[in-house]
Amino acid sequence: MPSIPGNQLTEKIRRVDPSILNILVSGWERRTSYKQLRHFDLHMLKPIENLEELHQMIGDALRIRERRHRTTG
Repeated sequence: MPSIPGNQLTEKIRRVDPSILNILVSGWERRTSYKQLRHFDLHMLKPIENLEELHQMIGDALRIRERRHRTTG
């Protein structure tokens, strides 16, 4: 994102609505550090060639969302 780094955007989103999941879909390598990824709930690498991997990511996102909803109410 040219105008705002992704980590700053996720912080702003969380202030508005903490229930929104932040999913990063990027070309970053798997060796990307925790410091870079800690702002995101999930991370998926591009290109997305495996639909099963995408399906798994969607399932993970739904489970995270459900857990958050149960704990925050």
